[in-house]
Amino acid sequence: LANLERLPAESKVELGRLLLPKLEKGTPDRQILWALGRVGARQPFYGPVDRAVPPGEVAGWIDSVLTLPLEETSGTAQALVALGRTTGDRARDLPASVVETIAARFEGWEEAAHWTSLLRDPHASLVQSEQEWLFGDRLPTGLILRDAAP
Repeated sequence: LANLERLPAESKVELGRLLLPKLEKGTPDRQILWALGRVGARQPFYGPVDRAVPPGEVAGWIDSVLTLPLEETSGTAQALVALGRTTGDRARDLPASVVETIAARFEGWEEAAHWTSLLRDPHASLVQSEQEWLFGDRLPTGLILRDAAP
């Protein structure tokens, strides 16, 4: 469900709004957090960039997620990075204050420098496990994700 990147942004907004209440019931479920991260991702896996959820909507989702008792796991960090990652495209990028709020949340986490780098640097590369998280499964043997940027 979450990798339906070709859906119109309006449909993704509806999906995200359906997922948020599910997160707000105690400790967030990692699959729901993954799905929200994928639906609201600033940098799509394969879909067109014009289908990204508007930054103002995603900023609201991030505000909601950051009020939750988040576990300091790589899955949580990856979801937050997906939602807040800087792309270099003003139409998709969140306000700097939102990005810095996420970065501040990473302080003290294991690999905080790595997560913050991915969040702030649109050219930072994902490691194999992060690519698999993005893909939603282990990548098939021989399949390698590469940046679309030249």
